[in-house]
Amino acid sequence: MKSFFDQVYSSLAQGKFGEAENFIQTFQPASKSERRMLGHAKAKVLLFRDDSQSALKCLEQTLSDEGPHVGLMLDLACCYYNLNAFANWRIVMDQVATEMAQLQGHLEPENFRKAALLFHKFREEIGYIHEAKEFYLRSYKEQTLPGRKIANLSQLLRIEAQYGATENIQLYYTTLKQLRDSGTDQDIDVTHALVLAEAEIFEPSMAVESYLEFCRQVHLRVLTERDKNLLLFDLCEIFLRKNIEVPLSLLSQIKVARCESLFEIYLRQIALNEPIEESYERLFQKMPLGQALRLTALILARHSELQTEATKIRIEFIIKSLSKKNINVWLGYFSWQAPERKFATWSLDRKIAVNETLIDFGSLRSLWEFLFLFERKPEHSFDEISQTLWHSDCEDSQYHRIRRNVQRINAHAYSQGMLTLLKVDGRKVVRNF
Repeated sequence: MKSFFDQVYSSLAQGKFGEAENFIQTFQPASKSERRMLGHAKAKVLLFRDDSQSALKCLEQTLSDEGPHVGLMLDLACCYYNLNAFANWRIVMDQVATEMAQLQGHLEPENFRKAALLFHKFREEIGYIHEAKEFYLRSYKEQTLPGRKIANLSQLLRIEAQYGATENIQLYYTTLKQLRDSGTDQDIDVTHALVLAEAEIFEPSMAVESYLEFCRQVHLRVLTERDKNLLLFDLCEIFLRKNIEVPLSLLSQIKVARCESLFEIYLRQIALNEPIEESYERLFQKMPLGQALRLTALILARHSELQTEATKIRIEFIIKSLSKKNINVWLGYFSWQAPERKFATWSLDRKIAVNETLIDFGSLRSLWEFLFLFERKPEHSFDEISQTLWHSDCEDSQYHRIRRNVQRINAHAYSQGMLTLLKVDGRKVVRNF
């Protein structure tokens, strides 16, 4: 039987705000823990309504009346984070870390897992990427129930996609997609992870199509403005980080998005080529380390004149307080801005060597013929490809056939150690080596 708080949360997750508020109105607390639970439930409703300021007051009052509780404190941190009150956010996060260390082994395991998951998502914001990834992986392996596994797998796939750890991304993507398609879970975290992974495994334009399809079906889900912005801006970030033109379909939504997050406000200015009044050094004084590093990477990707040895030394100085493993994550993140040039050697037996990676197309004759078009010319329009390969104009069927071939070629290349050989850019296909 669900507890009172679980009933409220379940109703909120389904968008049944009236039902959740009715549970609250009829609940009669009989103990200190139940009074705390009631105050927490009221704050949850406000958070789901994107009213962080009112939720903050409710949580502060409940904590004052009923004493510390890790769930209340994490939602208090969430409010401060949403309000860009990062000094208070850091204070609460330090308190949460102390509280969780004391509670480990004493709190009900599932409640501790949920708290730890949110705690590590917040720690990503201050640069602790390695520890967060290790926690998601460990929790994913320990869980047996599909619903619990998917919560950690979603975060694990997202963090791999965002920070370029490609070793297991294909496996995680396939597993999560199967779980989603089986109907186990279809929440925003699942979609968020899958869309970002598609941008890394295949091509960013494929991820855009998935995002737009998600938006078309948004009436089937409960989605706050903050949830939608999270997915929209993280997807835009991938285009900017790779220095690829952001599609108009995303830019049009970014222009009208209601941004309250400093990170999103600055990212929108970068995407729209608007000047940022702050120097990148000032960003580190105004927001958490992880956010500032991500924005700095985007600024450097757009302004090659800033990619100097002095900038590199400055970035290394900023992150030197992190662990060695986290430093390596961030240095790798910045190295994407100046990718190594790839040299290709083509052979007549359907093999291509890109730098030291050999990709054998063997029996995949049609894919090889498609790829071989790019042996001498780095890009082809859809019409050129259709006329050359199939002697016809590029109608709808040829258009989708071209896109499928690009996806299949990249998937095959990925299976043999490469990420992306070809990319779709509007109505043309571009060689990525």
